[in-house]
Amino acid sequence: MELVDLLGMVASIVSLIVWWPQAAAVWRARRDSSQLTGLSMQTQVLLLLAAVLWGGYAVAIGSVWVGAPSLVNAPIAVGTLVVLGRGRRPA
Repeated sequence: MELVDLLGMVASIVSLIVWWPQAAAVWRARRDSSQLTGLSMQTQVLLLLAAVLWGGYAVAIGSVWVGAPSLVNAPIAVGTLVVLGRGRRPA
């Protein structure tokens, strides 16, 4: 494995795990809207946008490692947005 591929793999692994704690917190608090108040929908929209852009870039350059985090982060962002949207809806 070349150094460039190794760097890409390590960067992808870090990108994959960086959002897990927030996704887990949202999942645990999904039924208690008061616990969701500190979480930003704008951040999740930006995460989704970044995942889509990185995924498109990965396809354009033909790099699996650049696109790998997008396959995980985009669904996490969408799921988080759904949970946050439901939790912030008036009862």
